[in-house]
Amino acid sequence: MLRRLTATLLCLLCFHSVRAYEPSPQERQNAQATALQYIEHLNAGEYREAYDMHSELLNQRMDYERFAKSQAAFSDNSGKSLSDTLVGANWQLDPAKAPAEGFYVEYEIACEYQYLKPCAQTLVLYSELGERFRVMRHSRSYVNTQTGKRVGQFIEMPGNSSRL
Repeated sequence: MLRRLTATLLCLLCFHSVRAYEPSPQERQNAQATALQYIEHLNAGEYREAYDMHSELLNQRMDYERFAKSQAAFSDNSGKSLSDTLVGANWQLDPAKAPAEGFYVEYEIACEYQYLKPCAQTLVLYSELGERFRVMRHSRSYVNTQTGKRVGQFIEMPGNSSRL
């Protein structure tokens, strides 16, 4: 009984520490444009442009050469991008375990590649008040149709790995 009560109290504390945020139409439009542009750069092999969209914190943890090499390897194994669809967004202000204070939006993206079906991506963008959105985290999980293996791969992730 005490264990259940403790777990309930912890859940309430965790829930209370997360502040949902309702973005303005302009913030929503800017974030969505940033997310789509980032994915387009990756799919087109424009790794320098994608890297330049990262937050400073992310770039401190992964230099350009390592990033470009990992993206090129993914592209070689995945085949051509067939589709990318934003399927959900979760907005928050100053999440408890976030590496920096500010606005965060976590996009869930359904994707399909020539050799990866199904595929899902998570893209977390970050912005300080009035600043442009930057990529804070990006991950993919997918099934490789050539090998049948399911893969969950964090492409880049600074700081705490917990979901927003």
